[in-house]
Amino acid sequence: MPAGWEIEVDDAAQEIRLVATTEPVETYDSWIAGYSTSGESGFTQDADHDGFSNGLEFLLGGDPTVAGDSPAPTLVATPGGGFTYSFTRADRARGTTIVIAKLSDDLATWPPGRDIPVGASSSPSVTVSDQGDHDDISIAIPGGPTRTFLRLEVSVPPTP
Repeated sequence: MPAGWEIEVDDAAQEIRLVATTEPVETYDSWIAGYSTSGESGFTQDADHDGFSNGLEFLLGGDPTVAGDSPAPTLVATPGGGFTYSFTRADRARGTTIVIAKLSDDLATWPPGRDIPVGASSSPSVTVSDQGDHDDISIAIPGGPTRTFLRLEVSVPPTP
């Protein structure tokens, strides 16, 4: 998604719209340039070696130079055998990152048909709650007869 744009999903109207944002947009590149990362400034690198990539720190609202600074996502069991996966998305990451919850039964294959995209607004499986400087995101993961693994995939759209 190019900076300055958001995807808006309207389930009732069965529409997906590309909407221009009016807020100033901080890109990953401008954000990471504000930190001394000792040459480890790539989106998938981990400048503070805490297990959270710089890109994930950008999404979660962390500091890529302070280990353990990012709030970790949580997974909570729900009645009926499902789960809720929750995390914080910094406002700077809204519209400048692509976020997908990927599901798998075996950790080897991640079928695209099970992907849950996380957009700027809520959808059937995703609740987005705007908290001002960040969004609280909750993803409903249904229970089933087999085990399910989840990973959060975060990327930045290619620059035109």
